[in-house]
Amino acid sequence: MTNETLETHFKFMRMALDQAEAAHRAREVPVGCLFVYNNTEVVSTGSNLTNDTLSGIRHAELVGIDEILERFNLTSSENKYDAERQHKIYELFSKIDLYVTIEPCVMCGSALRQIGINRVFFGAANDRFGGNGSIFTINHDDLGIEHVSGNNSCFDKTYESYPDFGREEAIILLRKFYVGQNKKAPNPQTKEEDSRLLRFDQFPLMKYSKYITKKEFLKMYGESNVHRWIRSESGEDLTEAEGMFIENWIDPLMPLKKEVKLEMDEWQRKIQEGVINENRDHDRGNDVKRIKISGD
Repeated sequence: MTNETLETHFKFMRMALDQAEAAHRAREVPVGCLFVYNNTEVVSTGSNLTNDTLSGIRHAELVGIDEILERFNLTSSENKYDAERQHKIYELFSKIDLYVTIEPCVMCGSALRQIGINRVFFGAANDRFGGNGSIFTINHDDLGIEHVSGNNSCFDKTYESYPDFGREEAIILLRKFYVGQNKKAPNPQTKEEDSRLLRFDQFPLMKYSKYITKKEFLKMYGESNVHRWIRSESGEDLTEAEGMFIENWIDPLMPLKKEVKLEMDEWQRKIQEGVINENRDHDRGNDVKRIKISGD
């Protein structure tokens, strides 16, 4: 690693999670983000506004990008291509990192590449629409764009995307949202009588090699975390349920927020006292096992 530390990234991701929590309180899909200039200055924040605006494209990343363009007077009222303006945008974003609680979708991943973002740090994988490795690798793909110099330069820059920063909390926020159901959704995905169980003990396996190389992993996360790479590649200490690999040992890369840790402890207490039936999903093929939280 350089002179930056994991703690620096944790600090910024904590702020992004705060944005996601605010979105959840506003009954929006709880995704939050933060744009940081030169690894020091927060220049923009964003959270999902799809419900408030009734627009499916008002994702957190695009909200944050728009805020930056307005702040630095880089918007275009005529919406026409301007090489000089584009160059200023590219130069600015080449020094900006994005911290976002969920992996950017294909749309946002493409937008980030077009503006020349420096790096992306995200929490949980986007297994349905991920554009940074889960489904597509928009951030790395060779788009066949010819690069030329001068005012006619085509600004196309790949970027690295680092996963697992605040992953567990990002997932829990999404679960809280979907357990409560989205009242504005046009086609409800669950029946009124189908009560959902908010789980605090099962998280999809983070497979780092889908997003970065082992060399990139060691440079960013350090040798002390190499066990995470090995575990994700070998599947060791994992159980399979409904075709999905589930971690059998909760060992967060980023320290959990105190309130979340207390919620997890309360979940375990209720299971032990029989208040929650952890085997309620057996008829659907789930094999739910008791989970030990690292550090207990």
